[in-house]
Amino acid sequence: MPTLVRENLVHFGKFELDLRKYELRRSGQAVKLERIPMELLILLVESRGTLVTRETIVEHIWGKDVFLETERGINTAINKLRAILRDDPRQPQFLQTVIGKGYRFIAEVQTSSYEEPSLVHSPPIPIAAVDSPDPKSRHRLVSSEAHVRETDQLDPAVAEHRVTEETQWQTRPRSVELAPFQMQMPEAAPEGRATKNSPPKFRLFLLAGAVALILMGYFFVGRTSRKVPEKFRSVAVLPLLNLSGNSEQEYLVDGMTDQLITDLARATPLRVISRTSTMQYKGTRKTLPEIAKDLNVDAIVEGSVLPSQGNVRITAQLLDARTDRHLWAQSYERTSQDLLTMQDEVARDIVHEISATLQPTSRGGHGQKVNSEAYDEYLHGRFLWNRRTLENLQKSIGHYQQAIRLAPDFAPAYAALGDAYAVISLRGGPPPSDSYPRAREAAEKALQLDDSLADAHALLGEVRVNYDYDWDGAEKEFRRAIELNPNYATGHQWYASFLVSMKRPQEAEAEIDKASMLDPLSLIINATRGETRYMAGDSISAIKLCLHAQELDPNFIETYLFLGKAYEQLRQFREADSSFKRAVDLSSSRPGPLILQAHAYALSGRKDLALASIDRLLSSKHGYVANSDVAAVYCAMGQTSIAMTWLEKALANHEEGLNQLAVEPIFDGCRQNPQFHTLIQRLGLPE
Repeated sequence: MPTLVRENLVHFGKFELDLRKYELRRSGQAVKLERIPMELLILLVESRGTLVTRETIVEHIWGKDVFLETERGINTAINKLRAILRDDPRQPQFLQTVIGKGYRFIAEVQTSSYEEPSLVHSPPIPIAAVDSPDPKSRHRLVSSEAHVRETDQLDPAVAEHRVTEETQWQTRPRSVELAPFQMQMPEAAPEGRATKNSPPKFRLFLLAGAVALILMGYFFVGRTSRKVPEKFRSVAVLPLLNLSGNSEQEYLVDGMTDQLITDLARATPLRVISRTSTMQYKGTRKTLPEIAKDLNVDAIVEGSVLPSQGNVRITAQLLDARTDRHLWAQSYERTSQDLLTMQDEVARDIVHEISATLQPTSRGGHGQKVNSEAYDEYLHGRFLWNRRTLENLQKSIGHYQQAIRLAPDFAPAYAALGDAYAVISLRGGPPPSDSYPRAREAAEKALQLDDSLADAHALLGEVRVNYDYDWDGAEKEFRRAIELNPNYATGHQWYASFLVSMKRPQEAEAEIDKASMLDPLSLIINATRGETRYMAGDSISAIKLCLHAQELDPNFIETYLFLGKAYEQLRQFREADSSFKRAVDLSSSRPGPLILQAHAYALSGRKDLALASIDRLLSSKHGYVANSDVAAVYCAMGQTSIAMTWLEKALANHEEGLNQLAVEPIFDGCRQNPQFHTLIQRLGLPE
């Protein structure tokens, strides 16, 4: 086994383990680590590359013949180390679990020494040792009180809760407020030993003085530590870690992350980064300052969900993202059966504590208690909806409908159901004439149950735009959604698209910029930034923005559609063809990309290819083909009378996208047709 006796500094990844100072540092900054995880880390690093059994860990940390329940202590220490090291147990970089056996440290290690003679690392003293009745014996019987004293010193984010008859049904969260500075206290002598040359009365005086200093620090520092909220203007909730190792529980953990983001956005005036952007960091190895720079935020929330012996522990901690400094931490423990029932309560408490820490004057949020089975169905639906494929959207609708059957007054389930209906046509589902009435019905029911749901108001705005053609009603709903939740990025995005279609490009640009600030890594929002400039007639800027979106994800279909249309306007048909072909390939020949490819053929003079594409598409079973898209191809070929026939069909079917007729360049070939102007007037669009 490798030894670290002469090697005082151990380097792995961005971490440095300083044995002489008994300190772990990340990128040069000291990381708070309690004694148990520190001793375990030293043991694992010393044994790097080889298996360390759980028995070895118990003997090393607690002593050979100590009688206490150590399984949870080991699990807690490993959990703490993984949180500090940001190590995903499914793809470990540092700590590898050998199921049923123990753990292995797998990272590459480099060692170095101080120039001066090094201190030998002494073997650890059993953490809960008490004086042995036999002075010659090394073995101690550990009392339950001693064990509790040790666990009380752990970081609250991973602290063990002592379960008794009184507490096994409910566990209170334990929290701390971290002061802006830390007092350097002399290292205490090991328990059970007297310090030489220190009379008992003098030691008692020192102890009393230390207690007084700690209390003064609490009242004069701890209580004022929350009086610096002006430093924080934004926060991101990173995906909670699923430490169960069971991928089937992923939807529960993701659902908890979603709820924290949603509740925090409603409860505080802070800029809260949306789910789409934060989920990009699932399993990331980036440091917090790096993530903070990417998302442009001041604070970050991170945590984990860990099942253990029939219970589930949810931990959360709030950090100053710029300095990696802990601001707040809590741990909650529930039985597995109570998790869904208590998840809302836990999420609301976490949000309350975070809001109080960052913004003491935050507006209060409110929650709704719901049947746990219904909530489980709802979480399943949201998990599938976020994947945005036709198959997953259809499955998500089934879960939402089941949630509503189980809890008919659960407003968010109706809003989520409406969201699925609103986007399913674009993914190859039923036509808008079928899906949008269902979306409207779901949105109106959600608002009937809870008029404060911002996403339901925004959804109703989309229905007003894309189905009812009620521009005043749409703007009213978008404004109400943003008023209720200024952090709702999708609300800003939809409002931006509406504004540009109303020939209000400056306002549209302001709204899409707000959406981008709230969700900087959202693919659809970044692509919509390009589309907004395209609709405003600035194709060069549109191309630059779409290329930036392409860098975020080279496989996002909408980016290539907007990019291809912008290239068309600059008559760069080779680039347009390439973009549309990529979109067709990525979408598995979905109707939307195919018809835009036909439009590029028509606009570039390849009418035979354009007509052949339309014939193939209309005779195939690819899914719903928008009449307005077919009309655009005929506009590009100069066959405006045929185009108007298709546009009338689109109007009769209440197709989405007709709100863009006044500004969408793909209809430019029809603008000289009087019928086209008449249609613009009938729709009430700006001339």
